[in-house]
Parts: sequence; structure tokens; C-alpha cells
Amino acid sequence: MMTSTRSALVLILLGLLGACFFWVTDPWIGWIRHLMPARVNFLDASQQAWPGTLVGLIGSAAVVLLGLWLLIKRPTES
Repeated sequence: MMTSTRSALVLILLGLLGACFFWVTDPWIGWIRHLMPARVNFLDASQQAWPGTLVGLIGSAAVVLLGLWLLIKRPTES
């Protein structure tokens, strides 16, 4: 059985990895633009990808915040 601390650290790590994934794969702010062919219009690609990137970054931030909350939460005595 996982402890609350280990679960919190795993959630924080997964949230940060998720944020890195959405940052890297965004055509406007990420590294993926260097791998895209020259014929791709970056403005169109970034406008199409922006909603997914925004939702992904917000979701990743929520997972990180949940992990931080679990990390600082005091265990209740039973």
C-alpha cells in the first residue's frame, strides 16, 4: 500500500511530466516547431493546438496542486 507522501510525490512528478509534454508538443511555444516541415503554417497550427495545450497545462497544474495538497496534509489519527 502506498503512503500519502509517496502518492503525493508520484502525482507531482506525473503533473510535471504532463506539463512538459504539452509544452514540448505545442507548435508555437514548444520544441515541436523545429521538427515540423517548412510548409506548415505555424499560426494555423498554433491556433488549432492552443485549446488542447491550455486544457493539458491546466490539468497538469491541477494534478501538481493535488499532489502538493496531499504532501502538506496532516494525517488524521484513528
